[in-house]
Amino acid sequence: MVLNHVLQIDVEVQVELDDLESDEESEVEDTGVFEFEDEEQSDAKDGDQSDAKDDESEESGSDSDSDSDSESDADSVTSDLGRARYSAKKTVAKLDALMSTLLTWLERHCHVDEQTGEMSESTSRLFLLFLDLFDTVILPTFKSRYTQFVLFYFSSQNAEYSDVFLGTMVGNLGEPMRSAHDRVSSVTKVSAAAYLGSFVARAKFLTPSVVRSVVGVLVQWANTYMDWYEEQDVQSVVRTYAQALGAPQAEIERHVVFFAVSQAILYMFCFRWRDLAESQSGGPIVETELDSVCWCTELEGLQRIVFSRLNPLHACAPAVAQQFASVASQTNFMFCYA
Repeated sequence: MVLNHVLQIDVEVQVELDDLESDEESEVEDTGVFEFEDEEQSDAKDGDQSDAKDDESEESGSDSDSDSDSESDADSVTSDLGRARYSAKKTVAKLDALMSTLLTWLERHCHVDEQTGEMSESTSRLFLLFLDLFDTVILPTFKSRYTQFVLFYFSSQNAEYSDVFLGTMVGNLGEPMRSAHDRVSSVTKVSAAAYLGSFVARAKFLTPSVVRSVVGVLVQWANTYMDWYEEQDVQSVVRTYAQALGAPQAEIERHVVFFAVSQAILYMFCFRWRDLAESQSGGPIVETELDSVCWCTELEGLQRIVFSRLNPLHACAPAVAQQFASVASQTNFMFCYA
């Protein structure tokens, strides 16, 4: 119940912030920066300038009323934005307090068995409960941005917890080719790929071997998908490639899980490329010697993904695609343009 309540507020925060951002953009557009007059308006103004002087006193009253109405409308918009900001701040503060309380509670209940040196049985049961809630409640929820950090924190307490979480997310991806027995929705698959990418990229406690393992699984998944894709009708492939260059929404939705997996791989590479490379001497990676580094075997097949007909760099988030292109180029892994 508590996690559900936190999730509801989390989504509410995102909706309010999106609405507030939209209102602020509308206000900027309405106020304008410059006012332009076309040539006909300018000529008419010059021609009627003398008449305008005669009627100046009559028009001053109506101008004053118009200015007053404009100022009233502006004050109304400003007031609405002020109330929206205040409401958003209250909701954010509520979410912050609930998250802090929940994490503090978890910290007190994460016990280590003094005899075995491992997490206690009660703690493991609690983790599995939160993992089940994550899988059934958080994963399918759109616009959840902070609630998942409860499970991320829990996973950081024990290496086995991290393995179980990662295995659950990979399991949600399922087989690359969707079958009639696949009960996991595309929305859940996309979310699982996104959480895999963000967790592995940011979780500093994950070892290089774990990072390589996850990257290898996703690269293999994407390559298997492309094997299936390339077996389709050649004309369909050519047509799809031409459409993918423009990244139409329908074509992206058709391969949405593939693009989500590809983006997760690119995102992980941006943050964990040092864990995916090895120096010839076996020592730490030196950025001045990137020409001589050896890349792990788990990355084999990534170039095929990037340069495939599906063209994932055009379908992924622009910030991720651009950052990957920059990091891949600087590390001499591959040269591509986003």
